[in-house]
Amino acid sequence: MIIVGRHVDSDRSGRRGAVCSPVLEQLEPRLLLNGVTLITHGHIGAVDGWVDGMADVIANRFGGDLAEYTLVLEENGDDEPDSRTLIPADPAKTFDTVASGQSVIKVDWSSMTSGLLDFKTSTIDVGRFVADWMIEQNYFAEMPIHLIGHSRGASVNSVIAKRLAESGIWVDHITALDPHPLDGESDLIDADDSPIYTYDNVRFADNYWRDGSYPAGQFVTGAYNKQLRESFLTSSGVGYSGSHSDVHLWYHGTIDIDGGIDDYEESVNAVDIVDWYNAANNMPSPREGVGYYYSLIGGGDRTQRGDGLASATNRIQVARSGGQWANLDGSLLLGGLEVPQGGDIPVTYQYQATGDCDISFGFDVDRNPYNASAPSYSGTITKGATSDGTVFDDGVVDSADVNTAAIAPGTYYLLARIVDDGLARYVYSADQVTITPAVGSDVSVSARHLFYNNSNFDGYDPLAGEADDNAIDPGKQALLPGQPITEGNYSGYSRGINGIMIDIVALDAEYAPDIGDFDVRVNESPDTNAWMNIPAGGVDIRRGAGVDGSDRITLVWSDGEIRNRWIEVTAKSDTNGGALGLGADDLFYFASVVGDCDGDGTVGVGDIDQLSQQFGRGGASGALSADLDLSGHVGLGDFVILRAAFGDSVSTPTFPVSVPPTPISSSDEIPVNQNSDAPFVAEVLAPSFDLLIEASITSKAPESPETSVVDDRRDLELLDNDSDAEQWGDNLLMDILDESALLLLL
Repeated sequence: MIIVGRHVDSDRSGRRGAVCSPVLEQLEPRLLLNGVTLITHGHIGAVDGWVDGMADVIANRFGGDLAEYTLVLEENGDDEPDSRTLIPADPAKTFDTVASGQSVIKVDWSSMTSGLLDFKTSTIDVGRFVADWMIEQNYFAEMPIHLIGHSRGASVNSVIAKRLAESGIWVDHITALDPHPLDGESDLIDADDSPIYTYDNVRFADNYWRDGSYPAGQFVTGAYNKQLRESFLTSSGVGYSGSHSDVHLWYHGTIDIDGGIDDYEESVNAVDIVDWYNAANNMPSPREGVGYYYSLIGGGDRTQRGDGLASATNRIQVARSGGQWANLDGSLLLGGLEVPQGGDIPVTYQYQATGDCDISFGFDVDRNPYNASAPSYSGTITKGATSDGTVFDDGVVDSADVNTAAIAPGTYYLLARIVDDGLARYVYSADQVTITPAVGSDVSVSARHLFYNNSNFDGYDPLAGEADDNAIDPGKQALLPGQPITEGNYSGYSRGINGIMIDIVALDAEYAPDIGDFDVRVNESPDTNAWMNIPAGGVDIRRGAGVDGSDRITLVWSDGEIRNRWIEVTAKSDTNGGALGLGADDLFYFASVVGDCDGDGTVGVGDIDQLSQQFGRGGASGALSADLDLSGHVGLGDFVILRAAFGDSVSTPTFPVSVPPTPISSSDEIPVNQNSDAPFVAEVLAPSFDLLIEASITSKAPESPETSVVDDRRDLELLDNDSDAEQWGDNLLMDILDESALLLLL
């Protein structure tokens, strides 16, 4: 499919081309994802066997990038569940951290089905208990849902689907594996289990069953039914001793479609497995085109399989109650395009709501709306109800043009969010979208620099000028949207961030940039996501002084005005009110953390290590990370700055197109604000600092007209203004920082 978008040139005569209509190129397709998959075992089952195995092979579909949990249910002695404990398999991989946005939850209700005749707990109670928890947690109901259940577990899942229907929540997919409720009809035993129904909120239902030896499965009305041949399963000589369990083993083999099967309880080798997916044996086939193939992750075409939401004949209608959720279908968010920044992406979407709802389209570098890589949204559409809420319906198919002017060039997943009465649901596109630099404009930003204004390297000149080029730190790089934070994004300069340069190619020779061409903001503390405007105190341009002969624009601020903050700089596009000729906004960030030598956003033990290693050395701008006052050498003044800043840190805001957090530096293993031992560390180290400073204060400098005895701690800051005193202070501190003192410090 080729979609034509639109990019309209602004009225900058002679700058760029006229109105153009670029062709959007389609990229390689990728799979849709479920948000959460629940796997529910049956009678006398457990999660530490085939359920574990199935969860792991689903995780393998994402290279292990999946949050895997066990939801442990306990009963209260009256055969009713009354406690739920969610246990992550890996605490480092949770629903709000993994890039895939995928969670697998293994429902462990084994304490209520621990014996052959222990069937007193009804699947109705279990299913309601789990569904209510999903709704209470919100995030496990906000993404597409796939329920997989075996035997009585299929009955549990049927109840979960019904309970979610009462709250208006679509279940994208429900899979029954040889369903066998103890309901007095499917089985002579009556545990008051729910029959297996397909409710009207289920987008797609499938059922894999066999009829024969006890406990037999059953056909499910309203589902896509595929029967496995009982005689083959019992005579194959491989797999489980009972064909009832062979059904989940067969389904396992449709998730992991390479080689044999091993579900941690039984296995089938690569030779015998061929017969398990052979039409000649009356077994559903081919292996890669059945079973899990019909999940969103499998990506199979299920439009001709089973009944949809609108099929009232084969679906059980559910009465709504309580707060109602709106729903979105992600299969129509095709993405898979390239579009120049500023152009529109035509999207088609399907939504369902019982009241007014807001639909927003956004861009995300991964497929998780909860992690640090937060989406950047581009406009909101308000829509009315699609039904009165008496029955579920397929909703309404609509379309929109999503503009990319505010989105930086890069590759993203397109997502949609629908909100009704504060309740949100999300879907992501199957494919990625690549936003390329704007079409029709030769004007572009070629480089972004951090420089240390009013430092030794520009002659202590607070005004913008040619000397500022000597104060550029080549080791610092601007953080661009979608990039990971690195040590190059942090500045430890004692005067904070007071100078930034932007090199622009093809800038109009007649145009003089001014403050209105830039939006500059800093985040406020303690709320890191509250931003305030902080316009530059001056804007200067030097023609041809930038990289490769580009024009260099310099922005300066007063010393200390931007200190221990993130700064956000936007060179504004013409469509955003600028006049530089940029076809799209250029957005970037730097952070000030006064005293931060190792670039981890925290002033801690690692910074002491950096200072001690570099003490007494000199170098150009940026050559020494511990040259905090930018005097050209690491000395006593830097020590005093670090001492005053010890324990300070800067938190990471949620950027418009956010980035993953930076891991703690290995050289700073116990930063003051990130470890339970931090108060102890600060308490021990602070006296050590004080001991060294007091030794400096009580010692006498060489007699001279300028200095005699340093009698006040604040006077230490003045030492760097006098070369003799500076050398004296450095020599003194070098003597103090001997091996025994370092042992005390570290």
